[in-house]
Amino acid sequence: MKPSIRWTIVVLVLVTIGITWLLWTKRDQQPIPAKGPIATQPTAPKPEPSPAPVTPKADKPKAKPAPRPMAKTLSKASTQPTYALVEVLFGTDRQQLGGENWNEYFGIREDVFRYGICKVSIPARHERGRLERPFSLLIFEFPEDPAKHIMLRDIAMHQQDAFFASLRARLEKSSRNQALLFVHGFNNSFADAARRTAQLAYDLDFKGVPIFYSWPSFGSVEGYGADTETIKLATAKLGAFLDQILKDTQANELFLIAHSMGNEALTKAFIDVVAKRPDARRRVKELVLVAPDIDTRVFARDIGPALAAAGAGVTLYAASDDVALLSAKSIRAGFPRAGDISDGVVILKGIETVDATGADTSLIGHAYFVTRDLYYLINNGFRAEHRYLTTVKGKEGQYWKLTKE
Repeated sequence: MKPSIRWTIVVLVLVTIGITWLLWTKRDQQPIPAKGPIATQPTAPKPEPSPAPVTPKADKPKAKPAPRPMAKTLSKASTQPTYALVEVLFGTDRQQLGGENWNEYFGIREDVFRYGICKVSIPARHERGRLERPFSLLIFEFPEDPAKHIMLRDIAMHQQDAFFASLRARLEKSSRNQALLFVHGFNNSFADAARRTAQLAYDLDFKGVPIFYSWPSFGSVEGYGADTETIKLATAKLGAFLDQILKDTQANELFLIAHSMGNEALTKAFIDVVAKRPDARRRVKELVLVAPDIDTRVFARDIGPALAAAGAGVTLYAASDDVALLSAKSIRAGFPRAGDISDGVVILKGIETVDATGADTSLIGHAYFVTRDLYYLINNGFRAEHRYLTTVKGKEGQYWKLTKE
């Protein structure tokens, strides 16, 4: 049999399986609320926050993990809402394409920096740590369902002054003037970044203001090479955005989280901002580096020590089963990445490294966002030795490993 015929048969079989799966899941599907203005959609109550654990002492057991948010069981006759809405603020230098499809509202690179607010729906049946999306196969993707999927529902653009006025007002309503700034990685669209930011804020039960910076990634695996150049240009834009947040707001506790290639921009931008603004040392509470796509030697020699010297807490999540970073290593002439510990764990003074191997069960193992551990880090300020982690002592020093939930 010719290879082309064989692949055609494989695709047809997979499409048939997908259609069968869709029909099966649609049997007992709940009715979707009628479409209308986003402001009129019902909002599901968020799970009750867990009481803050007592800070453990040396002679007491470690803190227990944060309880998993409970999914609501919706009967056919239920009048309960099928999703919750989360508002997230954003800054981006992507081209504004407009249109009615929110998932394609922004394109790629543009010199203009834009501001706005998104509304993202989280299904009531959401499972903590997951980013529920429709089943897709090659060029086929099944429709979004707000009862099942995290969806970008609305984008409102704002002028700079109006944006920061809104941010200040939201900060005043938060008990501790907290903000969380997320920077996505390569192969991410604007909509991907919006959904991930909302999911993180929801799962962490974050009481402050969630914000994200969407740099103009091409949003495809094939665009990796172009993204390596784009992220260099994004560093200055992100630095200016971070500096502006510190300058124009009263945010006293700022948490910075980056994923994959986004770590290159965030780490360098933070180092630059700290050099210009001494108050950033006090106001930025934590940098969270998830699967950093940064040259290990560059990180160990230059970036890591500079971050540790800046005064904020630094947590690095890495894994040995991250196929995306293994591929990045191959593309970049075999230079290992800081988020890939298959050849050794990055251990530096002032940085807490956590082995998250196995946390992501997808095929590529790159999208792990360990919300249980982040819950304690961000909400309680617990360092690694006081969280639900296993201590590992090696020749190079000490690091930690996630325990199974």
